[in-house]
Amino acid sequence: MNTKFYRRFLFFVGVSIQSLVLCKTTATTYYVGTNGSDANAGTKEEPWRTVQKAANSMIAGDTAIVSTGTYDEAITTQNPGSLDQPITFRAQDYASINSISINHEHIRIEGFNIVKAVGAWGLISLNSGAHYVEIVDNKFINTPASNYGIWWNSSSADMPSNALISGNEFIDMDFICINPHGSGHTITNNVFSSNKGWDAIRLTASNSVISDNEFYWRNEVNNPNHTDCIQSFTTGGWIALNNVIERNIFVGDSNTQIGNIEDQDLKGNMGHWTWRNNIFVGFWSINIYGHHFEWYNNIFYKCPVSHPLQFRSSTNKGNATNGKVYNNIFIECGANPASKDQGWYGYDSPTVKPEADYNLIIGPNGSAKNINESNGINGGYLPAQIFKNITALDFAPTATSPVIDNGVDLSLLFSDDLNQRDRSNKWDIGAIEHSNATAAPIAPSELEAQ
Repeated sequence: MNTKFYRRFLFFVGVSIQSLVLCKTTATTYYVGTNGSDANAGTKEEPWRTVQKAANSMIAGDTAIVSTGTYDEAITTQNPGSLDQPITFRAQDYASINSISINHEHIRIEGFNIVKAVGAWGLISLNSGAHYVEIVDNKFINTPASNYGIWWNSSSADMPSNALISGNEFIDMDFICINPHGSGHTITNNVFSSNKGWDAIRLTASNSVISDNEFYWRNEVNNPNHTDCIQSFTTGGWIALNNVIERNIFVGDSNTQIGNIEDQDLKGNMGHWTWRNNIFVGFWSINIYGHHFEWYNNIFYKCPVSHPLQFRSSTNKGNATNGKVYNNIFIECGANPASKDQGWYGYDSPTVKPEADYNLIIGPNGSAKNINESNGINGGYLPAQIFKNITALDFAPTATSPVIDNGVDLSLLFSDDLNQRDRSNKWDIGAIEHSNATAAPIAPSELEAQ
């Protein structure tokens, strides 16, 4: 007998059988219900009792439908999905679970009410290898102290990348909502609302986008911690490069910062962030110690700090070199808004002075400030002449607004406005083009600017 041929034949047969076992042509939908049993078949008529039973059983392409109810479980994934066949956990009527630890790629978590972390750092934990995870349309409510809403394991050997965090609500969180690490994440269309004084997002990731979110973020409980909407730092070799923050609504108070951005490792790993088409109402400043931070077509309204944008220089936090500030609006900002020396962008030294022009800067009653830009607008207009209804936080320009056609064309960098509509050939200053002028999202009445 040709033993070499026989061994090859056995190997081929073994691989073929294994391939047949692993290759699945149709996806299976399983069901979980509070009236079920894990001894059941997992069908709609005979559902399982636990979500973990579904996690143990599903492979790529499968979906578990979790019926309304409370499931006192901490779930751990057991198998990966694939690009075209994710493993999906889908709740009905916001079924409630304790937490989920995701250890595999291509997992989708949809529609749950996630209430308490058990033996984990986060309500949802992304661990080593948890790439291309989708966390969609869930509610994270009042997490226990020291538990994240969504937690990236920053010590992962295979850092989770390319997560989609979309359509979620983070409500009255007792700790940080999310702390993305790795790269390639999309954080979009979420609502962050709390008055408890923690950070909404700690972004120590690269090549990521934070877009179309709403932040109603305050510190009304005198939390002594440093409270930011978006914080980032490079301690321990973390990298945060090439991120985009766009089309978000931020409504806050004087105890809450827009952000604090520090290059603590001093290796240049904090930089190249673009902030565009955002609206900031009532917030403290953002302190920038990273390089190449660019601000385009944003609106700052009644931010009660000397300068809402602070380009900083520090021997142990980094230097905000090569910043840019174009087409932004600063209205009635400043610790003393009537001061002619407050209320726009500031810098610690000439080495971190940003490029800046085409900005509109106005104090109370249309007053001017002690700043001179070649093509900027300094004073001379009341808010009612600029915006349709600023009391309701509608920042669409009036038909005769001075922002119309007075911005610089930035179409080589981007082309849309807050409403994701194309800007005209002549750019307006601010987040909303007049030709596309529809109302911006309006904050709840208790959060409207005073």
